Amino acid sequence: MSLFAGILGGLGMFVLYKWIDPEFFRQQMDLAIATYVENGWDEKAVESAGTIAARMMGNPLFVVFSGVGTMIIYGGLLGLIVSLFVKRHGDPFAGANNGQNGTTPPQSE
Repeated sequence: MSLFAGILGGLGMFVLYKWIDPEFFRQQMDLAIATYVENGWDEKAVESAGTIAARMMGNPLFVVFSGVGTMIIYGGLLGLIVSLFVKRHGDPFAGANNGQNGTTPPQSE
């Protein structure tokens, strides 16, 4: 289920970035670059990283696979956390032949 959600999330992010609201992503990237530069990071290195990130966001395969990878990790961690709290009882069909299901087993003489 997480794999499917990652595919849908990645495709949705790509469509949002490419066609629906590309200006929003540009504004956020400019804000991030300005914030890093104000905090003392090298301006050229930050702009280079921003350019690389923008190129990767424009590649549908990268966006989908990063979404899939993220959701697999998220689903795995969620599964581990849920498994800590969910207690599984025995197999309900295990006692079908030994009288535990409400029937009387055959008596040997």
